[in-house]
Amino acid sequence: MAIANTAVIHPDARLGKNVSVGEYCVIEADAEIGDDCFLDTHVVVKSKVRMGTGNRISSFTTLGGLPQHTRHNPDESHPLIIGNHNVFREHISVHLGTVEPTVIGDNNYIMIQTHIGHDCQIGNQCTIGGTVIAGHVRVGNNAVLALNAIHQFCRIGDYAMLAGGAAIRKDVPPFVLVGSNPVAVYKLNSVALRRAGISRERINALSDCYRLFKTILYRDTSLDILSQHNIPATEDVIYLINWLQQPSSAVSTVR
Repeated sequence: MAIANTAVIHPDARLGKNVSVGEYCVIEADAEIGDDCFLDTHVVVKSKVRMGTGNRISSFTTLGGLPQHTRHNPDESHPLIIGNHNVFREHISVHLGTVEPTVIGDNNYIMIQTHIGHDCQIGNQCTIGGTVIAGHVRVGNNAVLALNAIHQFCRIGDYAMLAGGAAIRKDVPPFVLVGSNPVAVYKLNSVALRRAGISRERINALSDCYRLFKTILYRDTSLDILSQHNIPATEDVIYLINWLQQPSSAVSTVR
């Protein structure tokens, strides 16, 4: 364990094995940092943070700040739970929850000047760059976000890719590319699906499902609609249908 002399670590903070803490870091009481984590200089880890193993935190990042909610009682904040092997680059802020924990999964790469608001749920293996994510947002696995602003309570599906500068006000379905302002779904994110090792047959089924989505699937999400149009009910298609059936304010327009 390497702890810089200028670091301020509360006696009630819990640090695992082989944790490196750089110059001028602050770790508050009731913060928990797992094994093999690396904190660069000027990192702040506040109370109620629960961090897993192998995370790397760059300079001027603050984890576990109070929620930006004018009517929230700070004493009732819920933890920030961080998984394993995430990278947090410089000038990132992630806040505690108001009604449930804020959760960051595993193996995410979170780039400079990203903000993740209270009660957000971020999946695994996402890449998030320079993005402001408001409270209660749900981001699935393997999503790519770049220079986006995301409205509170929106959902971003697995393997979704958001074009730079797109302002997200509605849910983004899984497996698609979205862009423009106002935001629209443009096409299947087939490149990411191929890179993930998803078979051609499964991609073709999703492609057929996407074409159907353009016309009627966005308003009729019953499984019967698949058989009527000879679309195989693969695991990905079933996931998409189930995702569309969940309660939502609106889904982004399809072009």
